[in-house]
Order: sequence, then structure tokens, then C-alpha cells
Amino acid sequence: MASGWTLVVSYCVLFVATNLTNKYVLSVLHFTYPTLFQEWQTAVGAVVLYGLASQGYYKISYDRSSVLPWLPAMMFFVLSIYSGSKALSKLAVPVFVAIQNIVEIPAYLTDNFLKNHSTTFSNKASLVTVVVAAILTWITDPQRDEEGHYWMMIHVLSSSFYSIYSTVRGPAINLSDVEKLLYCYFFSVIALFPASVILGDLMLARDFPHWYLMEFYIGCLLSGVLGAGMNLTGISVRQTPDKSLLTRLAVANAKTALVLASLVVFEGQATGDMALSVFLGVSAYSVFSVTKTTRNATKSDKDKVDHQNKEKKEDNKLESV
Repeated sequence: MASGWTLVVSYCVLFVATNLTNKYVLSVLHFTYPTLFQEWQTAVGAVVLYGLASQGYYKISYDRSSVLPWLPAMMFFVLSIYSGSKALSKLAVPVFVAIQNIVEIPAYLTDNFLKNHSTTFSNKASLVTVVVAAILTWITDPQRDEEGHYWMMIHVLSSSFYSIYSTVRGPAINLSDVEKLLYCYFFSVIALFPASVILGDLMLARDFPHWYLMEFYIGCLLSGVLGAGMNLTGISVRQTPDKSLLTRLAVANAKTALVLASLVVFEGQATGDMALSVFLGVSAYSVFSVTKTTRNATKSDKDKVDHQNKEKKEDNKLESV
């Protein structure tokens, strides 16, 4: 298995590259047919994952009884990627990132409530700041595309429900993280094809002016391959035993790198107020991510110590007998 830092760097690079590629296809080439774009992207992702599984890198089960409980998450996943494409096609990347930061918060609060976890002051303060920064970014966005912000709201809600369901029901479902991702891809391909007909994207796409442009096909192919690679490395990063502060900061600041890279690659309008709001959002998100994972790591270490102490006491009892 690759080292922790190799995985972290790979994830950050893939995260930035995937989102920039998606933005290029959606906004620069104006391929604004999200059912077709996401159907293609998830189909490529499914082929990549299935190919890796066939080569023995991952184990995939086909137990229907395990897949059915995951169905609600698959539905939220489809709505999330569809609305995310609609929003990203109309909003600047910094705005998209600053508002998307709040997606993790509902699942985090739900997990705390169910498990009765305590939180630190820095964790609470960063959580509130992330939400405030997202609202300020929405208010100060100079382009203020109402349709884009509407789809962004749908994206945040659907992604939040996906995260909540994954947090609450995910551990009880007998599927690995890779299997869950693969079934989300499969379901997306199946669901988005009829949706492209019903919503009219299949007919409207006939008027797309760049069907013969090589950059379009390269962008679509890269979006699928990079997206699958990003999700797989993200799963590996979450499972790596390397929980150092620098590792957590690197993962959290992948969004900061995306914001900075987008300012270089794409043209857009920005005001001082919006720039300050975005900076506040990504900074608070970094603090929130680090304090959240620090708490989890501390709790995990405490559980291990308690378990070891319990085993020692049981051994001492046996010896005394």
C-alpha cells in the first residue's frame, strides 16, 4: 500500500484536476446537459472500478440483500451529482467551494447527537464560521446567478442527506466503501439515461457546437477517470493509519488549492468582500476538518488504551485465580 503522504498528495492533485476539468467542460465548452455529462462520467468511473476489481485490486460482491439497503444513498448520490453539475456550470469555483463546505456539517452534527460526542470550542467556532462564510459568499457573489444558487442549494441538501445516511446506516450495510461507490456509479448510469430523455437533454444536445472538438472528448474522458481516481484515493486516505496533523491539513487544504488554481485557469469577477468571505470559509473549513479528525483520533486512541487496560485487568484476575 502506498504511504500516507503519497496518498494525500495524489488525492489533492486528483481533487483539483477533477474539478477544474469538470468546470472546463461545463462552463468553457458550455456542455450544459448534466444528465448526459454525469451519465458519461459515472459510466467511465464504473468501468475503471470494475477493471481494477477484475485485476484483483478490489473485491466486489453482488449480494442483492446488501445492495438494497444502500438504495436511498444511491438516489441521493444521483441528485447530488446532477445538481452539482448544474451549479458548477453557473457559479465561479471559489463560490461553489465556499458554499459546498457546509455539506459535511449535518452528518457531523448527526453523528455527535447519536453517539453523544463532546466538541471543543475551536471545533464549534470553526463550524459556525464555515456556515457564516457560506452565507456571506452567497450574498457577496457579484455574478449572483439565481439559478446557479438554486441548484447549489439542492446540491448541498442532497449531498448532506447522502452523508447523513452514510453516517447513520452505512456501517450496518455489508458493503465496502469501494463497493458502495461502484453501486452508486451503476445506479447513476441506469437512472440518468431515462432522465436525459424525460428532461430533454438528449434532444437539446444535438445543438451542441463542439461535438467535433477533440478537447471536448478528452475533457469528458478525463473527468470520468480523474473522478474515479479521486474517489478511490479519498477512500484510501480515510483508511490510512497516518493521522498526523500535516496530513489532515493537506487534505483539508485541497479545496484551498482548488480555489487558487481556478483563479489562474478561469476568468471571473470577484470583489474584495467575496474574496474575504471565500478566504474565511476555506480557512474555517481547514480548522473544522483538523479538529474533527483530531477528536476522532483522540477518541480512537482512548478506546484502544481502555481496551488494553481491560485486557490487563482480566489477565491479572486469571493469574490470581
